[in-house]
Formats: sequence, structure tokens, C-alpha cells
Amino acid sequence: MRLKQSVNIECKNDYINLLYGDYCFRIDDVSDRDQLNDVINSSKSLRVALYDHGFFRNEKLFGNDTSIDALEFYKKHKEFALSLLEDVYEHEIWDDLVSEKSDRSLILGFALEKYHYIEGAHEHMAYAAANSTSTMMPHLAKHFIEEYTHGDIYKHGLSSFFSPDQITKSTPLPTTRSLINILNEFAMENSFCYYAANEVLQLTENVDNEDEGEIGDFYNLLIANNEWAEPLVKSFRAHTTLDQNLGHEESFLEMCKSEKTLSLATANLAISNTKKIVEHLTIFLDGIRDFYSGSFSPLRTADPIISGA
Repeated sequence: MRLKQSVNIECKNDYINLLYGDYCFRIDDVSDRDQLNDVINSSKSLRVALYDHGFFRNEKLFGNDTSIDALEFYKKHKEFALSLLEDVYEHEIWDDLVSEKSDRSLILGFALEKYHYIEGAHEHMAYAAANSTSTMMPHLAKHFIEEYTHGDIYKHGLSSFFSPDQITKSTPLPTTRSLINILNEFAMENSFCYYAANEVLQLTENVDNEDEGEIGDFYNLLIANNEWAEPLVKSFRAHTTLDQNLGHEESFLEMCKSEKTLSLATANLAISNTKKIVEHLTIFLDGIRDFYSGSFSPLRTADPIISGA
């Protein structure tokens, strides 16, 4: 039996499952046909309508409860995110970047794509604030204001190698745009679940106890084997330090404190977004490694006047 495009209905003795891609929406009260009709006839997208009516269910993560304490969710989310990030930390690009034989274009390309990714906050953080709940708005607005000029930090590091026009008019890789675009989509759908995904990216920048630790070792080795890249590494370090000074490692925790309780639908959407953002982050790194390794010039632009740095 079908319900709109790509949705199947699975009828059981005492409940109905709506199967939508990887998601399973369970309706326990099968006698409430009016509620099901509201979903079918909603002007909203099917996915949003199902969330609004509380049909989303993922028993593997949060059991049969209808809600979850937001601080409990924060702990589960962080544990889940860190486990997923293990594959990111094992990515081949890190060894390639610090190698004595690393391509100059790879290091410059990595910095350029990081610049484009940071600049992408002007899109997704603006969407998140515009579509925010009243509870999330103060947190998102504050964070957006603080992130607004962070792209300039990377631009300053890149200015040792390219002109301002070359940097701002350069074209990001499609895989970089993909990472920005999915954050845009998350931001327009649910501001809390958007930031659950964004928190994964914050975790890759944040360090504990005012000590860079392994991140510092990575930076030091990169400079040791590529002294010319010191201006770039200074910009990387400056951004990490600024995020720490602004307390961004606590941003999602503060949001969870404000929310207090999350519906099961919201919790599971946040977990889904978290998994997807790690997949896109991996593809982001794949794109940099595949394109810039051995490339003649790392600068990508549609303007022939400023190309060929």
C-alpha cells in the first residue's frame, strides 16, 4: 500500500508503520484515522507533517518514551557524534597534509575549501535564525554574530599566496557546496536539529583544557615539513583559539539546557542529521584530497582574469 511518493504503509495488529526511506513512523492508535488524514492532506512536506504529528519513532536509540530529557540527549548525542567522527580522524588526508612529500596544492586547497566552508555560515546560520523557535533564537543569533567574520581569519592566512579578489571569487568544490547545502536544508527544517549537526563540526575544532593536544601536534608537524605553510597554520590556530575564547564548545549544551525536554521526533531527527553531516564531512575531505593532490594550481575560478595564481 502506498501513501504519496516513496512512502509505504505497513499494517500490524495494533499499530501502523509509515516507511519513508530509512525512517519508520509508527502510529500506535490506529483508530485515529483523522490524524492520519491530516498528514496526508497537509500542505507541508510529508516528512515535516509526520514530525508535527509525532509519528517519528526510532526505538533503537531512545526506546518507547514519547520524550527525552534534553541534557540526557546531549550526553547521548555527544557520545554518538564522537564515535562517528573516528572515521573522520582516520581519513587519509591528514597524513597527506603533514607528509614531507605533501603537495603544495593540497595544503593550499585545504585552506581554500576551509575558507569557503566557514563563509558558508552566512547561509546556513542565517537560515537557522530565520526559521528558529523562540527558545533557540537567542543562541543562534549570538553564535551567528560571533561567526560572521571568521572567514576573514582564513582569508588573512591565504592572503600570503593569493590576492583578495582571487580568494573571494574562487569557486568551492562541489563536495564543499554539498556540505554547506545540507546544513542549509537542516537549518530551514528544524533549528535545534540543525545545530545538533553543526555541533559535530564544532567538535572537530574544540579542544579541552586550553591545550591543543593532537591538533597542536598536527599543526606543528605540518609546519615542520612545510615551513612555507606557516601563515595558513597561524590562521587555523587563530580560528580554533577564537572559538574557544567565545565558548563555542558550550553552545549546544546551553541550547539543550534551554530546551529542557525534547520530543522523540526531534531527538531522532537530530540523530539522523548528525549521521548525515559526518557522511558529508567525509565527502568534503574526499573532494579536497582527490582534486588538489598533484593539481598545478589550487585556485578554482570561472574568471580567467584572476585565475592561474
